[in-house]
Amino acid sequence: MSETGDPALIGRRVAAKFLVEKFLGGGAMGAVYRAKDTTLDRNIALKVMHPSVAVDPSFVKRFHREARAASRIDHANAMRVIEFGEEPDGLLYIAMEFLEGRDLYKVIHEDWPLPEARIADIMMKGLAAMQVAHDMGVIHRDLKPENIMILDRKDDEGQDIVKVCDFGIAKITESDDEKSRAGTGAKLTTSGLVVGTPEYMSPEQARGEKLDPRSDLYSMGVILYQLLTGRTPFLAETALAVVLKHITEVPEPPSVHYPGVHKGLEQICVRALAKAKEERFQSARDMRSAVRAAIEGRPLPVDMHAATEATLPMPAQPGATSTGPNPAPISQPMRSAQPAQPMKGAPGTSKITPLGTAVAAEPPPPSRVPLYAGVAVGAIAVGAALFAFVVKPAMSKPPPATTNTTTTPVVPTPASKSAEPSAHPIAPEPPASASASASPASSQEHASTNTNANVTLPPKTPVKTTSGGAPAPAPEPAPEPAPAPAPAPAPAPEPAPAPLPVAPPPAPAPAPAPAAPVFNASLCKAAVGAKKATSGYNAKDLTLNGADAAWTSCARSGFKEKPAAPISATVHLRFSDTKAFRGATCNGCPPAVAQCVNAAAPRVASVSFRGGDVTGDPEFDVPVTFSCD
Repeated sequence: MSETGDPALIGRRVAAKFLVEKFLGGGAMGAVYRAKDTTLDRNIALKVMHPSVAVDPSFVKRFHREARAASRIDHANAMRVIEFGEEPDGLLYIAMEFLEGRDLYKVIHEDWPLPEARIADIMMKGLAAMQVAHDMGVIHRDLKPENIMILDRKDDEGQDIVKVCDFGIAKITESDDEKSRAGTGAKLTTSGLVVGTPEYMSPEQARGEKLDPRSDLYSMGVILYQLLTGRTPFLAETALAVVLKHITEVPEPPSVHYPGVHKGLEQICVRALAKAKEERFQSARDMRSAVRAAIEGRPLPVDMHAATEATLPMPAQPGATSTGPNPAPISQPMRSAQPAQPMKGAPGTSKITPLGTAVAAEPPPPSRVPLYAGVAVGAIAVGAALFAFVVKPAMSKPPPATTNTTTTPVVPTPASKSAEPSAHPIAPEPPASASASASPASSQEHASTNTNANVTLPPKTPVKTTSGGAPAPAPEPAPEPAPAPAPAPAPAPEPAPAPLPVAPPPAPAPAPAPAAPVFNASLCKAAVGAKKATSGYNAKDLTLNGADAAWTSCARSGFKEKPAAPISATVHLRFSDTKAFRGATCNGCPPAVAQCVNAAAPRVASVSFRGGDVTGDPEFDVPVTFSCD
């Protein structure tokens, strides 16, 4: 595989004015060169299609159509297409503005974690460019960090200059001029071909369905996920497995991988990754407005809440704080994922129909009605017990002879008859005024003790009348002798006090537990084993430069306590056929360590293709053992 492009192109003048000077890089469909625009004396980027694909007449037609679509995009955050065409020898080219900087993939792997304000700024500028493209009927179809450039220079406000690049496989939606050509029978789509990058591909794109701008917004959601967590939402050993996960699996919220994630940006990310495109943002403009609202701490749009309520769980505790605004409580269960449709494969391959999966709905919060009902039943039971204990004994006693004005009267019941008649007849009840003569002390005592006692009054003297019917004067009553005072009752003997229980002697205080040894993270280290190629390449093609030191640093920052035993893990490294780093997965690593190892991998791993001319993407396994002895 050539590392310098096509040597025959160096020094060639394309379109009579673009002088090719240097090979910059390449991919499956073409190569990019730096060229000099001799007319305007400026550098340009010249993309040249590989001759192997340029011989297909349908591809040539599609190239012209889609290059024309890309050239119509004029926005400060979109890479400008200057010119495109075809040379007499069949060479297809696109001349674009030359950008000096890093692609977003390198920015993530070199600068992550990024400040929240910078993440929002990059997203808003990229979405602004995509809105212009969508308004013109252009769908990118291959949005990924490698196709977003962050220039070395800054804008007037000191912010990043962001450029969305490479509309090379962009698709223009049907417009009026296309409708006029519909009768010609020209079909410019490629049957059975799914274009795009697996890690950033929307479910409908993976199934080979018709696309609209919401497919690009899904890809922007994946990019936002990677900006927030340093990784893509789905990882797998093969590209096909990643594609199937986009179709069938619901991604974990970014906070699972990075707890400090901005809550508002997390909600936006989760909505953008909805399986059903109807549940995503309906335009790049809407998504951009939501990002701005989230980073400024303003409430997200109402329809934003309606969509995100289906995805994120509520915080574990009410009032929990976060590093960013948390615009709305999230509680509703997520809608089931759409059943997966057959994914169109390459010609000659069988169709794969993954089984659709449904997301189990979260159980609703427990109702408080049973709690209130239980309290009410308990109150009734307590009331019944009090009624049986206090009211019933009072009702079984004889009624009082007088009415106590300070207490609530109790309905009287007939008094039980005595076994022997009393020595004096019971006098009729005195009038109510007689009760006023009762001493306050006795009335108070009656009220406090709630005792109903019968009072026996002396018989009244009969009244004599004269012959005229007038009552005779009553004789002067003889003074009655003062009654002798009743003997005081003998005091009841006081019971002997019960002997106090002897307290057992206090138990001896437990001996203090020995202090746990202090964990010293500086003792942690990573030992890298023998690398192994898992594809057709040679293990010698992989170069590790400083992996031991970098992954040792990951162990010291990731372990918060000493592991019980050394941890054996495997770092799986993936590269493209152009030697570009594609990703790393640390199988067996604790989450915090894995995140650090994956982020450090592109700085310590590279390939050189010394094993011969081999096709396919190079992949390698590197064993590593973490210990803190």
